[in-house]
Amino acid sequence: MRTIPPTKIAGALPAEHRSGLMSVARDAATVRTLMVTDPAFGSAMGQWVAQVLAHRLHAARVRLLDLYAPHGSGSYL
Repeated sequence: MRTIPPTKIAGALPAEHRSGLMSVARDAATVRTLMVTDPAFGSAMGQWVAQVLAHRLHAARVRLLDLYAPHGSGSYL
């Protein structure tokens, strides 16, 4: 299974959502409130976070298989 590497936040969110996020990014409660009040922003953030998590989990799996599996991870890279 190959996953797409996570995109940078600059490319993952539409410009109007990106500027809104960057203006309040210092306070997590404010971002959560924005996600609730603007469903499109919340959806874009959720998709971005899910992409990052999927990429990190896949990378961790490959590293663990390389360390502990008898024949490596079988990665196609």
